[in-house]
Amino acid sequence: MTNATSNALELCRAAAVGVSGLVPAGCTSLVLRAGGVPIWLYDARVDSIIAVRVTLGSGENRYFLTWGDLGSNRAWPGDIERAVLTASARWAVGGTPVAARVCDSLQDASGERYFYECLIRMQQEMPAATGRKFATWADVMTAAVLRGEELHFLGVPEDQDSIPAVAPGARFGFNLECFDRDGSLVSEYPLDGLTAEEAQQLLGDEDIDRVMCLGRTVSGPVLAAITAGRGVTVDETAYEYVLSPWADRGYRTPAGYFPPPR
Repeated sequence: MTNATSNALELCRAAAVGVSGLVPAGCTSLVLRAGGVPIWLYDARVDSIIAVRVTLGSGENRYFLTWGDLGSNRAWPGDIERAVLTASARWAVGGTPVAARVCDSLQDASGERYFYECLIRMQQEMPAATGRKFATWADVMTAAVLRGEELHFLGVPEDQDSIPAVAPGARFGFNLECFDRDGSLVSEYPLDGLTAEEAQQLLGDEDIDRVMCLGRTVSGPVLAAITAGRGVTVDETAYEYVLSPWADRGYRTPAGYFPPPR
């Protein structure tokens, strides 16, 4: 590394604030000239993943993560914004998108519901910047972004402390499903009158919301108790039985979860 390059890198690192080991965004595309030859200083850890803020007609904001500065084939921010604005109309963002803007940093979107899930997924997908495949991969991703693809929607805000009310008239219940050993559904029996509390007691599960949302394989005494008096013929040597919850649209468990639809 030349002295000029080394000094420039030190200047960039000195300008970084609060992020150990990363050069600031302003230095990721720095051009030096050493002996008349341009030298690009690029840190793939910065600006390779960017946040885009989409403003709705209501004034609310939604956020997407996508690929940004991936090296030599850099997309113009305005082109990314136009592509995201057009594509965002295909997502359930809760309104009409009217504007898009590349955020100054990921921090702007870090409070969104699915920020960390999307960020980690993108980091896992990104090959090493020094690897042979990176340049080809970067070109493919850049082209996809400009087509309105490779967008990771960070979700609609939700009040996690608010449990939606049960829709009027919405019902909840259980079916007993019978599967053959190949996993094919053979028959299904409605278990009218079996309550969530009774099923919870039979299964010995302390979490009633789990009982109301997840199917459970049942056998032996539990299966016998479920089928007692219902005229259901049981053959555990040939079939597997699953206690399967269902609910009408709009039904909620005590903690606000959605059981499987009927």
